[in-house]
Amino acid sequence: MSRSLERAEAGADPPRVVPRFFSCLIKGPLGCLFFALGAVVVIVLLLPPALGRVLDRTLERWFEERHAGSLELSDAWLGSLYGPQRIERVILRDPNGDEVLRGELHAPSLAELFDRSHRFGPIVLRVELLHLVEDEDGRTNLERALEELPRALQPPERGGLSTDVPFEFELEIVVARLRSSSAEGKEAQLEDLSFHGLLEWGPAATHLALEGGTDPALVHALRARVELERVEFGPRRPLGAWKSALVLEGAPSALAHTLCAPARPLALLAGERTDRLSWSRDGQEVALLLEDEGARFELLGEEQGGIVSGPKGSVLTLRLPCANVPGRALLAALLPLVSAFECADPSASHELRLTDYRWPLDGDWSALSGELELGLAPSQANFASWPRELATGAFFESLSSPLRIGVHAGILEYSQFEIPFEEGWLRIDGTLELANGLGDFLVSGERDGSVIVPLRITGTRDALAPEAAGPPPIPGAPEVPR
Repeated sequence: MSRSLERAEAGADPPRVVPRFFSCLIKGPLGCLFFALGAVVVIVLLLPPALGRVLDRTLERWFEERHAGSLELSDAWLGSLYGPQRIERVILRDPNGDEVLRGELHAPSLAELFDRSHRFGPIVLRVELLHLVEDEDGRTNLERALEELPRALQPPERGGLSTDVPFEFELEIVVARLRSSSAEGKEAQLEDLSFHGLLEWGPAATHLALEGGTDPALVHALRARVELERVEFGPRRPLGAWKSALVLEGAPSALAHTLCAPARPLALLAGERTDRLSWSRDGQEVALLLEDEGARFELLGEEQGGIVSGPKGSVLTLRLPCANVPGRALLAALLPLVSAFECADPSASHELRLTDYRWPLDGDWSALSGELELGLAPSQANFASWPRELATGAFFESLSSPLRIGVHAGILEYSQFEIPFEEGWLRIDGTLELANGLGDFLVSGERDGSVIVPLRITGTRDALAPEAAGPPPIPGAPEVPR
């Protein structure tokens, strides 16, 4: 199967083959939620050539030769034309040997494949426990378990499977318990999840749709839908390219950000549960929509090397209601010297716009670039203890134009950044690194008719200290040793 995929990547006309489902799920966020589906599909598609031989050890070796984790199968009865098929124990482990998933698989007799309906199922996977743990680098134990080994280490494939007749496979996945732990230590647990779907395998395309969640009658019900499509023949999109979509509603935020890597940079804005998260990919075109506690973020663009960008002049917009507590923390982090931030009108909203953006999907802020505009509602700000003349509240008046901040390689660049308040104005020149919070600012201004003596303030955001005044740092220029 991988030989056909390599030919497609090289630009050759590939034969019509069944795609590598593990591969497609690994390379997108959908695999984080539905590894179980990948296991079901692979096993089902490998059943016909496995007639008359033991499959469990063969499949275990096949998996370990291609993936960093390990798969354990036991008490398997497969390839039967007369009775139901089953694998009583399915265990997935990460590269450290820690258990990620434990369950069992059941399917009808293979005789159903040979009737005239070409419909097989239901294939039922019952998962006792799916435990997702996010590392500090943002990857989950499931992603590490399914990580593909370098192609040089993989054995050569001896061919793939193809079909000239369309087939349909009914799928059912039941998860008794799903636990997730984010890198920040947030944990979530869900019980009794149920998903139903259909896999359509035909000569021209392969299509999968799966949806479900917790009991809709629950106060905090989770609904999820995943869809995958790959064209094997036809003009709709490049051959072998996957189109994928994931929608989560009412998911615990710790789980949502663990499952959907592109949403992790926005974890700060999430409440206990995420109202709606939608992620899709069609070739290089990607779209992300996040709605939670009134906040709304939408990302549209083309992805290359993990970075999303749009045509010149494209704008990313983040709407933050004043009532959104995490949003106030975000704004305080973007405004140098501000330790607290409160809106004068709780019903108002702020709007952040990033023009000509380069947005990293994995949260690596060293790749973030653009021109940031802050459209602030009237707000009350408390400044940090430096300089002492500003250690008091200041009212932000309605601004005739947004506050602008340059962003280059993950560094916020403040150039003649002025904040007006009732008794005067404040000007900030300097830089702030998003990754580590290191700031270097020259602060000047006027208060009650008196000039504020310029001060240079450096250090981490939570531990700023003044230095003797010097020339303001030039955004983007190399630092001059002091």
